[in-house]
Amino acid sequence: MRFDEATERTMALWNRAQIAADRWWYQVVEARRQGLASPPAGDSFRPIARFLTTARSNPELFRANAEYTATITPVQEIIARPGMSDRISEARRQLRAEPQPATPGPDYAELLDLVR
Repeated sequence: MRFDEATERTMALWNRAQIAADRWWYQVVEARRQGLASPPAGDSFRPIARFLTTARSNPELFRANAEYTATITPVQEIIARPGMSDRISEARRQLRAEPQPATPGPDYAELLDLVR
């Protein structure tokens, strides 16, 4: 029982975030495989996805992402911090206003042509 309690207290948040990310990514891969648009993040992963996709645009979010990536703090705790939701929302607004950089390499259709 103590082991289970300790696991829940220290590891469960990490595990739940990874499961949500994996499930969403599977849906993205499956949608792309079928030639469809990527699905939006599900309810359990949406706040995490918003944080991760904005982390590159703001120094404070970047540092928080490094904290998560280095497994110092679970992402759920980071996004629950006071003011973090506002920072993420502002970063999303700024990113929408900027032109998106081109992804290097072939797009999905060109990749399919290459492997056929």
